[in-house]
Amino acid sequence: MSPRRRLPVLRDGTEVAAWLFKANPQVWDVEGHLARHGSVDRWTVAPGYRGDLLEAGQPALLWLTGSRAGVIAAGSVTGLVYDDHDERRDRWRRWAPVRLAAVPPVRKATLLADPRFGRAEVVRLPRLGSPLALTKSELDAVEDALG
Repeated sequence: MSPRRRLPVLRDGTEVAAWLFKANPQVWDVEGHLARHGSVDRWTVAPGYRGDLLEAGQPALLWLTGSRAGVIAAGSVTGLVYDDHDERRDRWRRWAPVRLAAVPPVRKATLLADPRFGRAEVVRLPRLGSPLALTKSELDAVEDALG
């Protein structure tokens, strides 16, 4: 039997079973990108300690915000967060290397019908920046909905 991977832990003691990255369709047509390319390979990360908890191999999901809110891609973190200068906008951004492949969408309403998902950060704290945490039971609810 392989050793159990230690889960990252938030400052409040929450064990993170998966990370949730948020996509605002009013900012970028991520659904169009996924339709054309099938996946994304990096995602922006809000400033803060959570970025330092990201490691290769950790499960990750992509959450679409807005009227069609829900999970639209799944995969994993593929490396450590890094900073990159955006020459066009002359600003620095933090990026998480990921491999998030398109999945059949699981809408927020479907997930909220499962009591395991009702306390997810994306529900309780919708303005929180990426990455958001999913507990084991919240991840189980998403995986069950994905089939």
